[in-house]
Amino acid sequence: MEYCSLCGGKYVQGRKQPWLCSKCGNEHFLNSSPTVEIALFDSKGRILLAKRGIEPNKGKYDLPGGFLNLGEKVENGLLREIEEELGLTASDFTSPVYCTSWNGDGYRFSKEDIYTLNLVFTAKIHNPEKLKALDDVESTMFCEIADLGKIEFSYPGYPEQIKMAFNKLFN
Repeated sequence: MEYCSLCGGKYVQGRKQPWLCSKCGNEHFLNSSPTVEIALFDSKGRILLAKRGIEPNKGKYDLPGGFLNLGEKVENGLLREIEEELGLTASDFTSPVYCTSWNGDGYRFSKEDIYTLNLVFTAKIHNPEKLKALDDVESTMFCEIADLGKIEFSYPGYPEQIKMAFNKLFN
């Protein structure tokens, strides 16, 4: 961070958050943008993976989910993302359970890097036949836990998170 987003003045050198503008005096924090993701499993214990249909990481796999809207509750954002990307409603899976979180260090969008705080939930899908690849999802597939090492993920930490989610639901 070098320049104030309000007036364009330089931030005071050597100071950490909040950054202080030398011109207008505004103090600025840079915070992570929250996201939600769901590790959905079928009755056989296979994980549902979403193939990204857009950049960044187009063609790689991740968990369905996305950014929370301004003022949106986590629970509502999770249900919205599941419906937008998979065509599922709350009655199509068990009640989501919080699993873990992780920090993303630079999701490239347009001309900026967005730092994320990713909240991961897990649930079991009742009827996989209802799934549809929608929004920014190119396609979906179910994957055995033992085969996670063969998948090209958009984030290298996904296999560990998926195993954590599996253990939370099935152990």
